[in-house]
Formats: sequence, C-alpha cells, structure tokens
Amino acid sequence: MPDSFDAAIAEHARRRGTATALVAEERPGAPVALDWSTVDSVTAALAERLLAADPGLAALAMDNTMGSVLTLVAAARTELPLWVRPTGRGTDAHRAAAERALTDRGIAVLPVAAAGRDLVTGPPVPARGTARLPPHALVLGSGGSSGRPKWTVDTVMRRRPLRPLSTRPVHRLNWQPGRAQLVTGPLEHAATLTFFLEGLADGNPLVVQRRFDPDAAVDLAARWDVRWLQTTPYQLGRLAATAAQRPDALAGVRGLLHTAAPCPERVRRFWLDRLGAESVFEMYGASEGIGVTLARGDEWLARPGTVGRGFWTEIRILDERRRPVPAGVVGDVFMRTGRPARRDPWAGLNPSVVATPDGFRSVGDRGRLDPEGYLFLASRELDLINVGGENVYPAEVEQVLLEHPDVIDAMVVGEPDPVFGARPHAWVVLRDAVPGDRRDGYEQRLKAHCRAALPPFKVPATVRFETELPRTAAGKLQRRGG
Repeated sequence: MPDSFDAAIAEHARRRGTATALVAEERPGAPVALDWSTVDSVTAALAERLLAADPGLAALAMDNTMGSVLTLVAAARTELPLWVRPTGRGTDAHRAAAERALTDRGIAVLPVAAAGRDLVTGPPVPARGTARLPPHALVLGSGGSSGRPKWTVDTVMRRRPLRPLSTRPVHRLNWQPGRAQLVTGPLEHAATLTFFLEGLADGNPLVVQRRFDPDAAVDLAARWDVRWLQTTPYQLGRLAATAAQRPDALAGVRGLLHTAAPCPERVRRFWLDRLGAESVFEMYGASEGIGVTLARGDEWLARPGTVGRGFWTEIRILDERRRPVPAGVVGDVFMRTGRPARRDPWAGLNPSVVATPDGFRSVGDRGRLDPEGYLFLASRELDLINVGGENVYPAEVEQVLLEHPDVIDAMVVGEPDPVFGARPHAWVVLRDAVPGDRRDGYEQRLKAHCRAALPPFKVPATVRFETELPRTAAGKLQRRGG
C-alpha cells in the first residue's frame, strides 16, 4: 500500500488513468465526473500552491462542490495542518470562536477557498506565540447540536494509507476497495470526512452530493453503481421513504453504515429487509477520536438497541467516582483505543473530554454493557425534561413518533408548565402535508400513538407540524430554542 495520500493518488492515476475518480457539482444541479489522471494533475498543482503559502493552518471553506473537494484532496496530499470548516449562514460565530481558540494558542490561520479548479487565499489571521500543529493534523469541529462548539485535533485520519486494512473499521463494513462510494453528508463533519479519506486511499470512485436529497441520491447510486455509503439515521429515513416507491433503489449497495444518532426501528428494519442483515451497520464514536463500536445488522437483531462492541477499542462503564460498574448497570461510557495514550497538548480546545489516569476517555455519553461486551447507550441528561418529578428524555419520545408510518422526522423539547414545571412538546414532519383544517385530528392521532407506547407524563402536550426541522449539516437535531 502507498505510504501517503500523495503516493496513493499518483498510483491510482498510473493504474486507472481514465477511470472515474470523482463525481461532484461544479454548479448547482450539474454533477460532473473527473478521471484519476485529471484528479491527480489538478490536485498536485493545488498542493504546490498550498505548500508555497506555508500556512500555520490552512482553513478550507468546504461546501461539497467540485472545487472544494479537489482542494481537500490537494491538502490531503501534503502534511500541512488543515481545518475543514463549513460555509453558509449560522456558522460565522463558530468559525470566529475557533479562530480565536487557535490563534490564542499560537496557530496562524490562513483562509482558503476554492475558485473553480483553482484556489484563493484570504488575509492570514496572525497568532501570538510560535506553537505549531503536528504534520497531518486535522482540526475538527463537534458539539454544534448543543450550541456549544468544540474542536479537536486529529493526527490519525490523514494517515490512513499507513495503516493495515485489518486495523481500519472499514475492514468490518463490507468495504470493497475500488468500488463506487456515495457521500451524502458535509465533508467538514468527522464521520463523512473519515470515510471520504478511506475511499480516496483505496481508489474508490467518490460520488459527492452537494446537499443531501434522497431522490438524487438514489439516482446517483444507480448511475454510478454505488456499493457503499455512510449516512445518518435522518437520511436513512428519507431514503427509506423514497426507496419504498422504487423497488430497485440502492439494490447494488453491499455496505450501508449509519452514525450520529439512534435509528428508528421501523427505518432500520426496512433496510435490513431491503439489503440483508449482513449489509447494514451502525457505528458509535465521536469526533474526539476516543474509540469506536461497530454493530452488524444480525448482531442488532439478536440484541435490539445495541451499538455494538469495541473495534480496537476497550470500553469501561464507570460511576460518578470513576469506579467500574457491573454489566447491565448504566454509567458513564469511557473508551480507550489501541493506540498508546499520550498527553494531548490541544486538549484545551475541547474541555468536555474527560480522561482517567490510564487513558480511558469520555465525551459525556452514558450507557451499559451486557455480559458479552455489547454497548447500549442511554439518553443524554443534557436535554432531560423534568415533568412533575418524572424524567422524560426527548430521544425516547422522538423514537416513538418516528415509528408512526406517516412521520419522517420528529423533535421533542421541554416547555415551561405552571402545574408540572415542564412538559414535552413535539414538532413533526409528515410524509404528506396535512391541510390546516385537519391538523387537530392528526395531532390527536399522533398523541394516541404515543399513549399506546408511553406513560402519560411522556406523551407530548402538543404536536405541531413543520415542513423541516432544525438540524446541523451533519443531520443532528438542534433542540435548543426549539
């Protein structure tokens, strides 16, 4: 295997030449395909431009267009530290906060943006001090769904070609090097970027959606014979609604991985039936790189609700005094990867990560292990609603709503109540629009659906209808201010 992305791309160009390497939009609604020879020559020239700029940190504005994807590939061919950051409204404050966090630690930031198949650089943001990020570093954002942006520095993701296949999660995910892969999420998100780089290293034709659209995703999968894709549960639900009307949709897929959040059982079973249990996978992890678990469809069927066992990862469940708890008892989830633990000089960028003296780390998730070592996550207390002294986790109510065949998205938040202190209220997106004069009846129907599965204090006090719910670019609900 080549020992760098630069060598890997050059080798793919030598061996595959005119075979398709990359499909993406150069302008809205107009996807184009580039072959390996073109990708090699264009990104080699862009890499030289980046190296000449010699930034402390190249801050790439990523929007999943062909230009930004080519610039990302060019950066991967270098050792330059890279920050892949989103574009668009709602991200300016996060970007400014990240710049301050980095420059205060001594890292100069050079804004980089694509200009067609070229790039432009903005005025550098100077830094105080002389600190430098390590080679191949990636600055990754996380925590956007909670409204508290955090960042972590990854030094492993861009070194994928150096690692044997047996140590990479894709080894367990029906991965087929050299076969087409669909990219449905934003490339500034850690999970999407991870598998994009995996595919790049292995010579997969990469089909990149600028913005997720289920109908377009199904069309692209058919046109380019897509065999593998990674999505979020929200995207899976949208894809299921489309695929239900198109029996051949995603028929060629041999590996379907979801990350990011719990998947509604109805949606999961649809894809298990459509693709087969040995082709559907779930992964739990974090942008902070604390470790991962994997669950194949047949493992989930045997243990509904599990997110799997650790892959090159040890798991401990600890109580509030950092003591191990027995199997079946819920506590804080701590993980340790197979890599040796060492001091992280950039840990201050993400103070939410806590660690034990022997290198186990946690991002605050809670869960339990069964006797065979399978992890089951519990709802986060972050969004807990206290209803007259009873605890309601929004995710639990959302899962029940999503089991209704007419609901394609749901969000539950707590609102003040003069009697109970707070009560859950729901917003839903339906498969088909409901006329205004029929909404009261449909609200009662969804409440009755919830009452059949939940105790009374968990049933939403109101159900409101929307055409779209607030989600991050990665598909995570933004409940704050719901």
